[in-house]
This record gives sequence, C-alpha cells and structure tokens, in this order.
Amino acid sequence: MLVRKDPHSAGSEDDIQKQTETLLGIYEDIDSVAEMINRIEWVRKQIGDLKAVLREGREAEPILKAGEELDKKLREVEGFFFPLDRTGSGDDLRFPDKFYAKLHFLAYDISKSDFPPTDQQLEVKEMF
Repeated sequence: MLVRKDPHSAGSEDDIQKQTETLLGIYEDIDSVAEMINRIEWVRKQIGDLKAVLREGREAEPILKAGEELDKKLREVEGFFFPLDRTGSGDDLRFPDKFYAKLHFLAYDISKSDFPPTDQQLEVKEMF
C-alpha cells in the first residue's frame, strides 16, 4: 500500500517521517507504561489474594505486614503513572495528570500537523 502526502500540506515528506518516528517512540513508551501498570495491578491482586488466605493465625502477621508494605509501595509507583483516585465519572479536573496522560497529550500535540516535532516537543519527550 502506498500512502501519499496531502498535496495541500506545507509539511514535507521528511517532516512527516520525523513526526512519525517520534510518535512511534512515544507510543512504545505508552505501551511500556500500560504494561508496568498491568504488572503492578497483577502483583497487588496476588497480595490481596494472599491476605484472604492468611487471615487466620498469628504466624501470618509478618507476611501480612510485609504484603501491606509492598502494596503501599506499589500504589506509590502506580500513582506516578496513573491517578488512582479517578472514578471514571468525569472527575478529570479534580486530579492532576500523571505520566501516562502526559505522554498521550504529547503524542496528540505532535500529531496535529504535518511537520516534525518542535525542539520544545522533543525536549519534553527526552524528559520522559
């Protein structure tokens, strides 16, 4: 399949290629973040399941305490990537954007035109 550039676009094919390469890199980062969040959620679920199994007995106290401490640390890491407070009911204004959303916004901003990313956009990408 051959994709041709819009003849009305002021961006060159080289510009669009640079934009595409940058966007593909950002999308890889987004996928990596999503995978990290999924892994954290899986480990947290296992901790929760273990708590349910070990509820009985004093010998389980050290394990339960270690599980709680690990769960707290995992929530902190996950909270860096994604706001854990969101309910999905339009509460975007109450909570600041986290790393995952910032990557999406950067990709959206870069994709709005047929030009290569600006120096500022590339600088922000390097910060991530």
